[in-house]
Amino acid sequence: MLRNKLKSNTGASISIALLLFLVCTVVGAVVLTAATASAGRVSQLAEADQRYYSVTSAAAFLQKELNDKPVTIRREEIYESTVTTTYGTSDITDAEGNKIGEEPTVTVGDPVHVEPYPAYKTYVEETEYSGSLSLSFLEREALYLLFGDAVSLDAAAMNNSFNHEKAAEPFTLEPTGFPEKSDLKITGTVTLCADGTMELRLQNYETTEKNPYMMKLTLTPAITETEETTSKTKTVGNVDTTTVTRARISTIKWNVSSIEVGNT
Repeated sequence: MLRNKLKSNTGASISIALLLFLVCTVVGAVVLTAATASAGRVSQLAEADQRYYSVTSAAAFLQKELNDKPVTIRREEIYESTVTTTYGTSDITDAEGNKIGEEPTVTVGDPVHVEPYPAYKTYVEETEYSGSLSLSFLEREALYLLFGDAVSLDAAAMNNSFNHEKAAEPFTLEPTGFPEKSDLKITGTVTLCADGTMELRLQNYETTEKNPYMMKLTLTPAITETEETTSKTKTVGNVDTTTVTRARISTIKWNVSSIEVGNT
């Protein structure tokens, strides 16, 4: 009987089944963990791609909209000068008895600005600007670079050039139709250097716990300036009034010279 017990296989199938179940459980847990981790990485990659494409798309949009687009600013200064000629009324005669008048007296007045003062006008793309004109991004930056202030123009700035620098100023780009998706928003800054160079820094509109994607666009200026003077004379009686308009035409055109990636 002892020999029969030693050779008995009763209960062996249950032990093997339990062992196989334990192995399957461990393998399933490992597979599930790996799948969960992989899904998390895929989600992070998708989010990173979204941040990447939103910034690169914004950079491409700005390059297309700003590159090689001229802005022309015309400044006019208007003043008048008068010449008054007074003729004599004496009865002086010459040797033959013919009456001759005295030599006329000519008085030249100093040039004066046309009222109301200052007779100074600024035109942006042929539209007179007084501080309330709706401006495009490039027009606003060009006025600031020229005057140092795109709102209140200095009437004494007839001889100003494009040399007013500006510290970084923030702006936001948001795609139409997706205001609720903050990852698609782009924040940035625009900086003007004294030589007219413009720098645009872009990044995702995100909270601090995320890593934003950053790019910088550098735009270099091409500047041309010309002057012209026109005059018109009107005579009333013995007074000749000459109105002189001095105009200075300044044109600036930015070109995207470089696009850099990262916090440069």
